[in-house]
Amino acid sequence: ALMEAWASVTARHSALRAGFVEDDQLHLHQVIVDAVSLPWNRQDWRGVTAAEQVEKLEQLCREERRAPFDLAFPPLFRLSLIQTTQQAYEFVWTCHHALIDGWSLANVLDELARSYAAIKAGRVPELGPGHRTGSRMTWPQEKRADGAGSYKHLRAPQNLLEIVCRPLL
Repeated sequence: ALMEAWASVTARHSALRAGFVEDDQLHLHQVIVDAVSLPWNRQDWRGVTAAEQVEKLEQLCREERRAPFDLAFPPLFRLSLIQTTQQAYEFVWTCHHALIDGWSLANVLDELARSYAAIKAGRVPELGPGHRTGSRMTWPQEKRADGAGSYKHLRAPQNLLEIVCRPLL
């Protein structure tokens, strides 16, 4: 249901299907593609102790922060779903900072939660007309020397109805 909910939300929001290409003068231009293949990283940590799971999650988040995105190839986000017990999962969404702003982030997470709940209940998500999800339309002329950007890492409980976002260090 979570994968289907993400596919639905990604299809609704063009910013989630955005990439950036450089022209001859090294200016970046946003390009929206019709569809993307969602980059799911599924892992099973059920055989690992709770303390080791915390350590592995922190390591995964460190690796995600360091892993660059190729701006020309959307989506500019990655999705990790880690099963920790028979009934519990950790979810990490790594998103390039150029993709989405704070206001739109809340809308995307709200739609994700509502889509997930509908799909789990066997219903088609009813989300109304699509919103124009804001991405950052301008790009700084300077680039960091190490090529890294800032990334958003979000955690949500398994049911996604009580979404809680907090930074993971």
